[in-house]
Amino acid sequence: MNPLSKAWLLAFHKFVRDRNCNEGLCLDVGCGEHPIYDSCVNVDIRKQGDIQATGESLPFQNGCFNMIFCLEVIEHLTNPTKFLEEAHRVLGDNGKLILTTPNNNSCLWRLIWFIWVHTVSKRRLFDIHKNHFGLSQLRKHFKVLTTQRVNVFLHYVEAIKK
Repeated sequence: MNPLSKAWLLAFHKFVRDRNCNEGLCLDVGCGEHPIYDSCVNVDIRKQGDIQATGESLPFQNGCFNMIFCLEVIEHLTNPTKFLEEAHRVLGDNGKLILTTPNNNSCLWRLIWFIWVHTVSKRRLFDIHKNHFGLSQLRKHFKVLTTQRVNVFLHYVEAIKK
């Protein structure tokens, strides 16, 4: 990871940690190289977390987590609805889901993303972001507590299990 991306990620993790205490057992889905909390169970599709698994098939018992973090991951999933069903299943009563997703409504985000895809990554947008996540998908299984635009790039969403 380049130094600029790492600095952005660590600052963003601080933003999330400042808004959420780590009470009880938490799960970080798509943790990558830099989990949000060391004390979370860290899951990633690659062998970077504690457990290698996909968000669409979480290898945990029903109701075993108090909080799930899914930071800049849901847009990469082939089936985000399946992930939300799995998150709902493994969260306990009043469990909380924290997720972030790109602000696809931002013209600046789209411009920067276009430049990044066509110069830095040399990969097509849909090879990286498989879907444009919407709150309507989330509301089927969760009560949305708050949404906040972090900056022109990201939306931050807190929701609890219905």
